[in-house]
Amino acid sequence: MSDIVQELTIEATPENVFHALALPDGIAGWWSNHVTAELKVGSLTEVRFENGGVFKMEITDLEVGKKVHWRVRHSPHNWEGSTITWDLTPTSKGTRLLFGQHDLMPSDTGYSIEETRAGWEYFLESLKSYLETGKGTPYVY
Repeated sequence: MSDIVQELTIEATPENVFHALALPDGIAGWWSNHVTAELKVGSLTEVRFENGGVFKMEITDLEVGKKVHWRVRHSPHNWEGSTITWDLTPTSKGTRLLFGQHDLMPSDTGYSIEETRAGWEYFLESLKSYLETGKGTPYVY
């Protein structure tokens, strides 16, 4: 099993970063425009892609302005069972975001760890741009 950990500073309040990570209209601004989500521990956040890819993540921990944690329950790739963590810390410049995807299984049929890391780098930059400029680069269909 592998972990992916990335850190970045975003010029936005922790509350705004939290909303971009937890609410459907926020997620649609930087990841995919087909999202369902509910702000409740135990509920599923579902992110869809045109090629039939559906990711379902159960919210396992949630605290406004501080964290959003998911356990992947369904994935077209090797993400099932992994955890995705978004931990927020206020800074003088905005918010320090510590992102992690933990317990990711290597796969011959899914994305490699390197491909998954590169994908997250792209979408984390999209998140940063969305929060700082109002325009992210989500997957749109």
